[in-house]
Amino acid sequence: MKNSKWDLFDIVVFTENSELNNLIDESISEVIPELETKINCFDSYEECYDWSKEHQSMNLFFISDQNDVETIFAFKENLAKHYEKLTGLKAHFVIVSNSSSQNPELVFRVKKNDSFLDYIDLKIFENKYELNRKLNDIYDEIKYEFECSLIPNSVQKILINEFNKKHKISFSEYLRIFNIISLEANLNWVDEVNSKWAIALEDISPILLNTFPELSNLRNETDFNYSDFDQEYSLYASKTESLATKIKSFLFKCMEANSVEKFYLELNKKKAFREKGFIKILRRNENKIYGILTNSESIKKVV
Repeated sequence: MKNSKWDLFDIVVFTENSELNNLIDESISEVIPELETKINCFDSYEECYDWSKEHQSMNLFFISDQNDVETIFAFKENLAKHYEKLTGLKAHFVIVSNSSSQNPELVFRVKKNDSFLDYIDLKIFENKYELNRKLNDIYDEIKYEFECSLIPNSVQKILINEFNKKHKISFSEYLRIFNIISLEANLNWVDEVNSKWAIALEDISPILLNTFPELSNLRNETDFNYSDFDQEYSLYASKTESLATKIKSFLFKCMEANSVEKFYLELNKKKAFREKGFIKILRRNENKIYGILTNSESIKKVV
């Protein structure tokens, strides 16, 4: 099955107006086809609540501003609680305005509550470019929030410092390589965050683990076998091997520039028609990856 960054989204549209529901549903589906089967529309609060209770994966809600502020916030609490209890993660809401002006009190309250990602005008659903940009902004905000809940900014700084001490390339250079690969790999936000920090988590010292014991569990969750990478055709992996694991394995080899060089020499001997998706990503971006490695002050003499 093809990877998609939208895999983890399950969307509810609730506006109490079937025509508005259809507009939102069709517009999102047209802009991002992967979401078409993940959108569930309701014009009845009772049906919407029952669905959210039964299907506890609902994590993104588009609701109208047609009700008063207190009712909208009550909707938020009731619709979100099933997903949040199940996962420990936050469900998110986008308010859709169907009037010429937004409710000032609702604008104020939404800004104060980080479960609400935005308060948008209905017209955005008539503009494909703006809607696509908004949906990707929503994705980035949810991913960033998840990342910070998993590894707070203060801990990220420590991990980056440990990484820079240990490896031949800096974390910023590593991150450039990771972003090149992950952008095409189209990972969901959990796989992307786990893959991004996997190598840095391998560097955690016992002192750091004692200070932040929760990182021990996180490191175990992102663990993978580096040795598998060196086996012939290892990147033509079984379908059960996650793309995130392949990225982590390749990025580990980027820590050793000569190994990456050897890998590309071997890769270029293979016939293109045998290539799988991940191999194609690596081949397409060979020049970009080598550009980063060869411009690195710390390893330019090695490559």
